[in-house]
Amino acid sequence: MKRFFQTLIIIFFHLNPTINNAQNQDKFKSDWHFSYYMPYDNNLARFSEPIIKMIEENINTDKISVSVQLDDKQTEGSSRFFITSKGTQIEKTKDESSDNIETYTRYLNWVESKVDYKKHAVIFLDHGGKLNEVCLDEFPNNGFLTILEIKEAYKELYKSKIDLLFFQVCTKSVIEPLYEFKNMSKYTMASQLELGAPNYYYPEVFKYLSNNDNVSSEDLANKIMEYEALNMYSSYTLLNNKKFGHFARKLRQFIKKLNRKKINTLNDKPIKYSYYQEEYYDLVSVINNINLENDKRLRKRREKLVRYVKEKLIIKHKTNPYKPEMEMFSGLSISGENKTDYHNMTLYHLTTILREMIN
Repeated sequence: MKRFFQTLIIIFFHLNPTINNAQNQDKFKSDWHFSYYMPYDNNLARFSEPIIKMIEENINTDKISVSVQLDDKQTEGSSRFFITSKGTQIEKTKDESSDNIETYTRYLNWVESKVDYKKHAVIFLDHGGKLNEVCLDEFPNNGFLTILEIKEAYKELYKSKIDLLFFQVCTKSVIEPLYEFKNMSKYTMASQLELGAPNYYYPEVFKYLSNNDNVSSEDLANKIMEYEALNMYSSYTLLNNKKFGHFARKLRQFIKKLNRKKINTLNDKPIKYSYYQEEYYDLVSVINNINLENDKRLRKRREKLVRYVKEKLIIKHKTNPYKPEMEMFSGLSISGENKTDYHNMTLYHLTTILREMIN
């Protein structure tokens, strides 16, 4: 008799998906969901309102949903916005420390409780920080999230890859931090140099998503680049993360050859820039400046490596047409810093010999 009732219970829940999926019944369903993290408890605070307004005014279909966690100077704690064509829900949280990975993780878990999406774009909005940092929160701790703790949070939370990871922050198109997300996201988008704020792609991008079905991650990234205002960027880079592993193997083989033949000089100084008191060098500029005058085979290997970066790893590199100097850049950089703090990033060890040649 006991087994009979157990069978009836199983059949009951199977035939009543509303009960069986009680946790999911109130979730909003969308084709694309955008998760913005906006720790604007700093000098960017004045841009938060126009950004949210641009988003709210252009979500006109159930195909799209947007969430924002905003930490600004005006209120204690943070505000969470869930924006759909039906309106905006706002929830207050006590989370004040946006540089704490637990704050970010709680936000991502909240997003998962609110929406069932087919595709997911995860976006950071803030200052870029040093090589291993993103998102400045000036109160109460004056700190950043770090690249590796974000990576670990994604590993624990997501069973499948993020469709598009967008570092809408300054100076993050750098191979050492971006490599860490090769298994976390299908595509990554970032900028080699500084970005402006508040950015203005939102209206046209959301209109495009509203009017088109089956928009891919690559399509979305291209539209962000296309619709961004020219005074907001110097360049954007879109990476195919499936190619990152093969790129690393090619770079490792190339560097082994350099070590074996004791090649360690450059013909000229590579393209250099600075951000947040740290130096960066354009990746292709460094590789192309290695002195290989007497080694034809290595020159051919270098050509293949550079071609792979430009044609396989980088899907698109868009430069600002009013900044012709950006045409010299490849779209990816390496760190110019020799710091023990960065040794736990996988590619940092590999690029050490390149830094030694420069310095």
